[in-house]
Amino acid sequence: PPKHPARHGAWHAAVVRGVLPSALIGAAERSAAPHAVTVALVRALEEHPDTADRLLDGGGPSELGHTFIAVVAASNALARLCAADPGALDVLDALELPVDIDDSSPTALARSKRLELLRIAGRDLRGLDTLEDVGRRLAEMAALVLQGAWTIATAETGGQGLAVIGMGKLGGRELNYASDVDVIFVTDRTERDKAARELLRIARGCFRVDVDLRPEGRS
Repeated sequence: PPKHPARHGAWHAAVVRGVLPSALIGAAERSAAPHAVTVALVRALEEHPDTADRLLDGGGPSELGHTFIAVVAASNALARLCAADPGALDVLDALELPVDIDDSSPTALARSKRLELLRIAGRDLRGLDTLEDVGRRLAEMAALVLQGAWTIATAETGGQGLAVIGMGKLGGRELNYASDVDVIFVTDRTERDKAARELLRIARGCFRVDVDLRPEGRS
């Protein structure tokens, strides 16, 4: 886009008119964050022109369109995910289907966590879940991610002799979107220290994981 502020508005309007159907422009203007939603819609349609057909139903947004707009209006991070991950729209289009947490690699684990978080946020923002449901779903997702990290980190040892216990909001099944994940490791074998540190490294690619709040957490 042009760097000159006076020209940026005209450039942006021209892009919007050229890319977005009028129904989506109107929906963006009525959203909680019109500029952010407009930018996200333009990016989505530039990357995948057929997206417009999925976001529209007749003369207005489809159910997927409403979900997409709610999510990108609420979170810049989720808006970037919707633009970057080709599977994001499919997740938002099937909010009733949990995303399988993929423990085949640290990269796959982190991606599946992001997509499941997107699904939970979509359900939350569309009013499909109560506050208690959201906290429970986030905690269940975190537990599955830790299970996946445990599987990857202990692949060579079979996981014998190492347990991970969720504390705080995770243990109470009331996690929120910004929560740290508090854990402690339990083992009767000092040689499991390496596996615990690898598990922590993998899990921290998905969450802020804290082991320092409990007595002797670093040990």
